[in-house]
Amino acid sequence: MPFRFLLILIATALASAVAQQKGPYEEAVERLQAKEYDQALVAAEQAVRQDGNNPAYLYLYGSLLHQQRKYVDAVPILKRAVAADPENLTARMMLARSYVFTYNQLKLPNFVDLTLEQLNYIIKKEPRFPAVHHHLALVYINTGELSKALAELKTELEIYPTNAQARLELGETLLKQNENGKAAEQLLIAAKQAPQMPPIFYSLGKAYKADGQTDKAFDAVRRCVDLDPQFASCHYLLAQLYRDRNQPEEAKRHFELFQQLKGTSPGSNK
Repeated sequence: MPFRFLLILIATALASAVAQQKGPYEEAVERLQAKEYDQALVAAEQAVRQDGNNPAYLYLYGSLLHQQRKYVDAVPILKRAVAADPENLTARMMLARSYVFTYNQLKLPNFVDLTLEQLNYIIKKEPRFPAVHHHLALVYINTGELSKALAELKTELEIYPTNAQARLELGETLLKQNENGKAAEQLLIAAKQAPQMPPIFYSLGKAYKADGQTDKAFDAVRRCVDLDPQFASCHYLLAQLYRDRNQPEEAKRHFELFQQLKGTSPGSNK
């Protein structure tokens, strides 16, 4: 047998042995890097079963659950990840988000306190952590503390001025405070940053309508419908604008579309 061929066989055997020794955590990482998320999740779960106290295993498993929007399952895993590694700020952020997203399912009576605990810890350790002020603002919006929400959104945008979602929330919060002109200014910036984001144009339409600029409102809402024909509330607002333009047939058509889509569109409750 030629020596070179023998080396190839040995190398192949060693590679096979290494592959057989590879644990579920290493497999999960490889699957994640290959964007094979379902397989990564299975392997990560196996890793946690193998060692339920390993912070790296818990973090990876919790991250994958969060990434796949399995927030109810993610909460206990991410809590364990944070307990095992309190300085893992990303795990804390995902835990905070999971608390918010599971509110309707878990009905945690203190979910606001639990969320604020995680977000405030992050801010104390790293005030410039991406999106932390944005998420803190969302909590304050939900609790009706709009002044606090505005302050957090402005801080977020000072640090990350290209965060179009945070700018949209700023525009919406200004609308709630009847600051229609200021809201439109922020929403126009957001529209330039994210021209394919339908909710921005919906909110811009509301701002213009509230400010009496009906033509601009019509153009903005038409843009929203063009981008997302399933956006129910855009059809409702467009129906109102057509009614104001004395076009009852178009108003009726869009109102009927709204009724058909209501409850099935992300924008149906806005």
